[in-house]
Amino acid sequence: AVCGKEILLENRDSYTAAFILCAARTRTSAEYIRSKYGTIDAVQRDVIQQAEEDEKLTFVFRLKSPVKSLDVLFNEWLPRQTLRSRLYGRCGFYQSSGAYGFRDQLQDILSMVYLKPSLAAAQIYRCAAHQYFEGDVQHWWHEIRGERPESYHMGIRTRYTDDLLWLPYAAAEYVTTTGDKELLDKRIRYLQSPELREHEAERFEYPSRTDEKESVYMHCVRALERSFRFG
Repeated sequence: AVCGKEILLENRDSYTAAFILCAARTRTSAEYIRSKYGTIDAVQRDVIQQAEEDEKLTFVFRLKSPVKSLDVLFNEWLPRQTLRSRLYGRCGFYQSSGAYGFRDQLQDILSMVYLKPSLAAAQIYRCAAHQYFEGDVQHWWHEIRGERPESYHMGIRTRYTDDLLWLPYAAAEYVTTTGDKELLDKRIRYLQSPELREHEAERFEYPSRTDEKESVYMHCVRALERSFRFG
């Protein structure tokens, strides 16, 4: 059934339908989205626009091998999947909640350094902003605007140590590849909450922010020092 109407197809008939999954903060916003994509033509126009945007996502180098399918995989399919599925949708096999993973998305943006460096820088800043002053980080978090201002940072504080090293590693790869050292000077606040108690392996929480800001470089230093002490 489509919009309450049953569609019957005879032999060799065809019918085009689009299914839209979205989220909105208000009913008005939801109604706008529904009206925007209320026709197949509108959906197809958007698909074409996205395809045109994808054409701009090209590596600084392209693979040309005797195997055409390998070229398509490397030059087109994998970059688009990384962008749409891993960075925007965050819908990998072990990441089906839509939350950001500290380690997951830092791994993903390593390819974006060659594809779209601005996205890589944005993710490094985002992850630095989900680090605690003590150097540990949120293993995963949701960025959802809720009634509480802290809802934007709700996530899980853990004792995982491998998360920490991905921040300095990704920052180093970005700077080495792009030559953009200004990334390290960006000043970012930390998350703030009581440290995990001895019996706590992890804690889901709504942390606040520190007033103090430090450079991405110092965020990396704190991550390394924490890892060396506890890792």
